[in-house]
Amino acid sequence: MSFPNSSKESLSRSGKFPLTICFPEQDIININDIIKSMLLNFIKKKTLNNFYNKIIQQSKETSILADFDSDISLNIEFLQINLSLILWYMNSKKIKKKYLDFLISRFIDDVESASIELGFAESGLKKKVRKLAQNFYQNLDYNLKIINELLKSNGEISLTKIFNERYEKRNTNFKELENYYKNNIKLFLNLDKKSFWNLNFNFVSK
Repeated sequence: MSFPNSSKESLSRSGKFPLTICFPEQDIININDIIKSMLLNFIKKKTLNNFYNKIIQQSKETSILADFDSDISLNIEFLQINLSLILWYMNSKKIKKKYLDFLISRFIDDVESASIELGFAESGLKKKVRKLAQNFYQNLDYNLKIINELLKSNGEISLTKIFNERYEKRNTNFKELENYYKNNIKLFLNLDKKSFWNLNFNFVSK
């Protein structure tokens, strides 16, 4: 505890010195830094939740879906492509890893919730979610492979060979899918961090 100087001005109306809790100056600085960091993390996580919702919504609305097989797995496919693009951008801009992990956790949590809604037995749920999470990381590696190949070739490479590893050509318009990757990589290459955090972007579907 610290006491003010014993002047009349420093006395309270009761005539007693006010009780003051005193922290060393360095501690005050550290506490302020902690509070500031907590607020920034809260704001960032709120923004990341908005990011995730935007990815979900635009993955549903992507007009390219009309040219593909229309089963529900394709929506999840585009969701993972779009999420991979976001994660690649964040990593390229050296955005903190914990924010990337937050988005991945949101996706896996959603997968778990969806599995529960579909009636998966609780006893096998962890195994199912673990398998789906593993599948996500495999998809992420696949999408990052495509992004890196396009960056190395300055967008000149054909992706048909890579697409053949994953898709059936009779059900997939390879040209449309290739353009989707190319157009969105170009979008994010030209997107500054301020616009990114302000959500001033839309995935390019054509």
